[in-house]
Amino acid sequence: MNDVDTHRLALLEEERRLITSLSLVRTKLNDLAPVSTLPPELLENIFDLCASWLHDPCTEHRLAWTQVCRSWRDVALNTARLWQSIDLNDTYLASLCLLRSSGAPIHLRTILNRRPTSNECKPTIDTLRLHIHASRIQSIELTNLFHDDLRYLFSSSILGESLPVLENLSLKADFIASNFRFDLSVCTRLPTLRRLSLVSIALPWDTLRNLTHFRLCGLIPGYAPSVPQLLDVLHASPNIEELSLEHVTPSPSESEPQFQSKQPRPLVLHSLRNLTIISGSRASLKIDAFLTHLTLPPDLYNPCGSKHLPTNPKDCLTFKY
Repeated sequence: MNDVDTHRLALLEEERRLITSLSLVRTKLNDLAPVSTLPPELLENIFDLCASWLHDPCTEHRLAWTQVCRSWRDVALNTARLWQSIDLNDTYLASLCLLRSSGAPIHLRTILNRRPTSNECKPTIDTLRLHIHASRIQSIELTNLFHDDLRYLFSSSILGESLPVLENLSLKADFIASNFRFDLSVCTRLPTLRRLSLVSIALPWDTLRNLTHFRLCGLIPGYAPSVPQLLDVLHASPNIEELSLEHVTPSPSESEPQFQSKQPRPLVLHSLRNLTIISGSRASLKIDAFLTHLTLPPDLYNPCGSKHLPTNPKDCLTFKY
């Protein structure tokens, strides 16, 4: 090694030493800044607001708040609740969130912008290995779905055979898919499901129980539950707090004439706080046939003046025709 090479190596070593020293100086200067006096708990709350930017594709530099300084980055990367929302549209970010959320409960969400073919969808979702995290999935919100999408996502190879802590499930069909029926119970067990929202998607109604929030929207005869089926769901969910039926036309039932001729079995919904029924036609929703069997809390307000409902005011009961 000649003198030039030796001198060059010495200069590079001096450069590394100076960079390290400068980094330490900058760290000490950062520590003296007023913002550095904020306790980690307050930083976590601030970062919680920043985390909402993660899933906004219009926001540039969505992770910039994790790169301001070393202390901010340490707090951000070690706060599991900041990474609990998993957007399946962005598999790179989803993989980061799955890793950084540690053992915290997670919330899956996605909006399918088009109908994916099996060859396009599988390689990306498969890489996340979501079934490994099945015991952490607390909520799922999926929008613009087709039947094939549901069958794929809820297969045992993707989400596993059971979602033991899933509490909230929201499924919305693509607007051109019309109504379709899907049997989740064949694919995945949902023992703790409490909140269910279905838009243009029908499930086996006899499998639903112990719900606290139940919303149906855009279901036509043949897919919507019949009045007896709807009442059976409510009987199996005695602690229901919110019920919403929006543009739902109950399916005819062979047992419905016999059901209507029998003495109504009173269904007492002591916990109900919000009841919303929206339809283009009063007859299409069979509101009277449905409400005849309900005993609602005495503090629910009825703007329609039906004799089946109490009249004490409370702004939580809505009917629209």
